[in-house]
Amino acid sequence: MAFISANPFTGEVIEKFPYISDENLYQKIHLSKNLYYDYWSSISLKERISQIKGLSRLLRDNNEEYAGIITSEMGKPLKESLGEVNKVAWLIDYYVENAVDFLKPKFIEAGYKKSYLRYDPLGGILGIMPWNYPFWQVYRFAIPTLLAGNTVLLKHAPNVPLCALAIEKSFDHLLGEKGIFQNLFINISQVEKVLEHKFIQGVSLTGSDRAGKSVGAIAGKNIKKSVLELGGNDPFILCRDADIDNAIEQFVIARMSNNGQICIAAKRMFVHTGIYDVVKEKLIQRVSQLKIGDPMAQDTDITCLARPDLKDNLFKQVETIRSLGAALAYEGGELVGNSCAPLIIEMDSDISYDFDEEVFGPVAVVIKYNDENELLKMANASKYGLAASVWSQDISRAELLASKLEVGNVSINKMVASDPRIPFGGTKQSGYGREMSEEGIKEFVNIKAVVVG
Repeated sequence: MAFISANPFTGEVIEKFPYISDENLYQKIHLSKNLYYDYWSSISLKERISQIKGLSRLLRDNNEEYAGIITSEMGKPLKESLGEVNKVAWLIDYYVENAVDFLKPKFIEAGYKKSYLRYDPLGGILGIMPWNYPFWQVYRFAIPTLLAGNTVLLKHAPNVPLCALAIEKSFDHLLGEKGIFQNLFINISQVEKVLEHKFIQGVSLTGSDRAGKSVGAIAGKNIKKSVLELGGNDPFILCRDADIDNAIEQFVIARMSNNGQICIAAKRMFVHTGIYDVVKEKLIQRVSQLKIGDPMAQDTDITCLARPDLKDNLFKQVETIRSLGAALAYEGGELVGNSCAPLIIEMDSDISYDFDEEVFGPVAVVIKYNDENELLKMANASKYGLAASVWSQDISRAELLASKLEVGNVSINKMVASDPRIPFGGTKQSGYGREMSEEGIKEFVNIKAVVVG
């Protein structure tokens, strides 16, 4: 087995990369350890910032090259890949500007001559990252982790090896020593070997709840810190007084971007009975306007899924939902290969309790509700608790609904989107821990209390 770069739209195999040997793996961990103790954790935060800040310029200057790699390996429309690269540059700028403030000692009045908290690095941190945002997910974990003084090892998804190598090269180009950030072409059994190594102090995983349970168990067994950002079944709630046209436009973006392969996609649209028919008609009209085609074309909105098995699984999920009694309200047609046209499915409230899988693809599920008690019961019945959005012109009412939703993030009158300035993460089987913002940079630090008597 190997990491295989293959174009999901054409089926062409681009390049294969075999798993590294255990001997090579331990050499990489040893290099990471040496660089941590002898260099990276010893230099000042300002020196680390000076080396990392050039990454944003590098990404912007080469955004078309990087976007092309993303699209060729996992199939999202090229215009979205460009947006992903530019968003990474924004995140880097954000942390470069704020890391000093986030990591400065915090003084505490406790009656001693002096008492304060230090935020010191831990050591080596493993990142296990997904294919759906192959640049964004890696950098949003790696940048704050590196600035905090840790070294980073990356185990990327097996279908995006060229993305992994491009990211590693970007760090090698700017950091003072090669090996502070390292890519690992390793298999699942080797992941456990990494987490068992005493130099490795933590792991951040973005992926399925199945993967999270496995990695979380290994980390727990070895008493290593873990941050898990897992799946979602996010509710998109339209109250009776919602701005329907704006909400539908945002829902289509929130559900169909990246061909529906987003953890925080708006996977369940809850619509008040009083506006249901209007919403349904407008939603079908808007989805029918999406352009399906080659991901490299500038006007493409919907294209292929990232792998053939993902399409097979998506169709099985759709069949399951329909077997429970859900109705197909719109079908945009099917293309060859991994391509998948958008679907709109109407689901009764009873079915929403019976089906609680994360649907990873361009499938919009619409559910009717009568009152807010019923709505909250359905929305919170999911095993997931990643994010939600509420659409209403009554902000106080929307905020009250937000307070009762069992999720990590709620947006009101805007689609859910990750933002470097806002902590991001979920609850229940959507995981734990937070990425981005001040909270994110403090996930992999030793919060050390110092007291002077």
